[in-house]
Amino acid sequence: MYSYLSPLRRADLIAHDQRLIDLVKEADELIAPHNKALSAFIGRELKRLQSAVKDRIRYTKLKPEDIDTLKRNHHRILTDDWQSINQAINTRSLSASILKLIKRTLQDLKTAPKPAPKPAPKPVMSLSAYIQHFTDSLEAAYAKLMAKRANAYADGVDPIDDIKAGLLASQRAVTQGIDLSGIEETQAKGREFFSHFSNLRAILTACLQIDLYTLSVDSVFTPEVLNHGVIQGILAFTAKLRPHFKTRNLILMYDRLAEELYSSISRHTCGFADALPLPDIAPLSDDVIAITPKAPRIAPDSKPLPFDLTQPIQDILSTLGADVVTTDTEVLSAPDPSTLTPVDDQTLKTIACYLTGSASTPYLFNGDLIIHSPQTNQYLKVLPTIREDGYADYVFTAYNIKALKDRINTLQGVLLADPRYRSSLSPCITHIPQGDPVARQKAIKDMQELADILLAQVNDLYKYDADDYDGDTDYVVTKRTIRQIVQTPYYKPIYLSAHRLAAYVYYPKEYSTYIAAKPTDPITGKPLVYHVHHKDGCRSNNCPKNLEIVSKQTNDTSRSTSKPVIYQGIHYDTIKDFAVANGFSHDALRQAISRAKRQGKTVITHKGLNIHLSNDGSVSINN
Repeated sequence: MYSYLSPLRRADLIAHDQRLIDLVKEADELIAPHNKALSAFIGRELKRLQSAVKDRIRYTKLKPEDIDTLKRNHHRILTDDWQSINQAINTRSLSASILKLIKRTLQDLKTAPKPAPKPAPKPVMSLSAYIQHFTDSLEAAYAKLMAKRANAYADGVDPIDDIKAGLLASQRAVTQGIDLSGIEETQAKGREFFSHFSNLRAILTACLQIDLYTLSVDSVFTPEVLNHGVIQGILAFTAKLRPHFKTRNLILMYDRLAEELYSSISRHTCGFADALPLPDIAPLSDDVIAITPKAPRIAPDSKPLPFDLTQPIQDILSTLGADVVTTDTEVLSAPDPSTLTPVDDQTLKTIACYLTGSASTPYLFNGDLIIHSPQTNQYLKVLPTIREDGYADYVFTAYNIKALKDRINTLQGVLLADPRYRSSLSPCITHIPQGDPVARQKAIKDMQELADILLAQVNDLYKYDADDYDGDTDYVVTKRTIRQIVQTPYYKPIYLSAHRLAAYVYYPKEYSTYIAAKPTDPITGKPLVYHVHHKDGCRSNNCPKNLEIVSKQTNDTSRSTSKPVIYQGIHYDTIKDFAVANGFSHDALRQAISRAKRQGKTVITHKGLNIHLSNDGSVSINN
């Protein structure tokens, strides 16, 4: 009877049978409120989906240069405004209100007065002059140290360094089966040689230049030179002075430094037994310094810095008061423990706990983020989202369950006052399962759906503005309560770069030194920018062997200009070589090819050129 296609609703039957007329009337009365609710639901869903599509379309019309301007000037934007803008950029969804905010912000950035130029810095000693001053001061202190040692020998007292050197020599003679008398003679020659500062000045100057100019030590010294004990001893000595080098501190305890230099060389050469012969090293010229790659030196005992990408995530968790996290996962069979690399980051450990509902451990397994839940003994692989540029992101959603429950309870309390909704209210879900992320995610989704249904019903009940009910105090108060609960956030998306996480976990010292520490050029003051490079070109392959940390210039060149090009029978090693030789814009050509690859195209036309993209990465071009 509810269906309009029912044969019992045929006009010729109803017209002659009062019973059917009454039944149809009763059925229509029963189904009417349900049809009304269904129509309202469909209308709301269509409106929501239309809004989501419009937000996505609106974002695509945002100019890349405007996004770049916002990111570069985020420190000049109000914190709340930037959070809203940054979330829109990350989610690639732009509401009308945020678009107005972006336009207003861009206009403010254009019209805002430029900050007053900073006063010119006070002249400081040049690096070359500082090296000269440092070595001269250290030489004077070193001469005093050698004189002190000579006096000790004259009094028949062996300095403590010689006693330590003798112990090292004895241990080496026992382990390697070497005649101790021969080692003692070699040590004596080494001590005599290094009692003269002039014999180590050239090597010391070269090592100072490496740390003062932030030069790549691998580009200055060969592996054989780096393995020499004297080089290791001097580099260990200069590494401890890097904080003083940054400020070019002139007031140092040079007497103490002279002792540390001598002791460091002795310690790294087994008491001077391996000190001679010295490698032939000269200080670097200005021209060599200018062309040597910049790279902070990693000291063997340096501790990695905290992961720089998780502090903003921790701020989100704390501000939201999150206690549950969801994401897409799949269960893996138990992997070999030796293939798991622990993720030593407290924020990610917290996310792992919020994801499973109990203390869990995050690992990387061949570059993938794995969560081990001891409660269920399951290994959960977090499924990444592949971005348009090919990189992988881990996307989590953090929830404040208490805020979500308060929203549901408040909305139900409003609806209880109306008999139309009282009988349809469902009890609030209060239990979030522990251990099983899938069950936890379903429970939260059910709570979200219930909250959305209740909000739609409340909006239907209070669809008129409070201005129309100036005399109804309860209506105004309730309307204000609804607005407050809607404006209270209970969830927020979180994004984490998969390749940056893998680089930090697998190469923590290199990541800390080159990326997290944000090194700068000591001369220009400009940042030294380094990227995580994928050797095979696949940006979602984050296994340790596929990753390396290189300069931004090297990474850009490797990923955008390394494809061979054939044009009119001539072979070009790179796209850049072709562009330069034939008068085309390299950047425009590179962007066109990258865009085509993302879209899965194999043939494109650019500036009158027919460009064919091969599976092996090579490019063929013809007119």
